[in-house]
Amino acid sequence: MEKASYGKIMAVAVHATVSTFEFSEPRPLFESGYLNNAPGHTGQWNTFDVSADGQRFLIPRPDPANSDALASSPITVVLNWAAVLNKK
Repeated sequence: MEKASYGKIMAVAVHATVSTFEFSEPRPLFESGYLNNAPGHTGQWNTFDVSADGQRFLIPRPDPANSDALASSPITVVLNWAAVLNKK
């Protein structure tokens, strides 16, 4: 029996038309190492992104040795950053 994995990235082939939506059986791509029960993770959702060209994944993977430090690390949020780009 295969060990359960919540970090496995899966893929399906999709074919959609105006009236139909068909997809293939899921197939595994790779094991991401990302766990939904990592420290600080509060939901049943996956945190990853795919590059615009579809060739890379961005997957944060906390270092278990530093889990306490990660939980208390500050986060800086910059608002209205696009307006700064337009200033001359």
